[in-house]
Amino acid sequence: MAILPIVAVTVLTVGQGHLALAQPEIWGSVAIIFSIGVCVAYAFGYLFHMSSLAAAPASVVAPFFNLEPIITLGISVVVLGEVLTPSQYAGAVTVLAALVLAGRLKSDNSPA
Repeated sequence: MAILPIVAVTVLTVGQGHLALAQPEIWGSVAIIFSIGVCVAYAFGYLFHMSSLAAAPASVVAPFFNLEPIITLGISVVVLGEVLTPSQYAGAVTVLAALVLAGRLKSDNSPA
């Protein structure tokens, strides 16, 4: 919530007093709908992630925050046609491997 006023001022400044996305020559109303959808989806995702702390300890839930950049990279490749560098692929594989390993270690150490 602290960053929201800064973002609003930046958007209005860049858009010369208007929301840049609201200018028909740039995007039109479709972009506004998608922008609102992204904001709502992120808010609900964050809410559900925080709600999961009631069902599991933070040590189990917290590592899944590391999936956000991996999912974002995947979407940028599929939707935007982004070309990833080998180090980005290596980083994504490392994060996924760490999550899988952490999940297996946790299940192996659980009492029978």
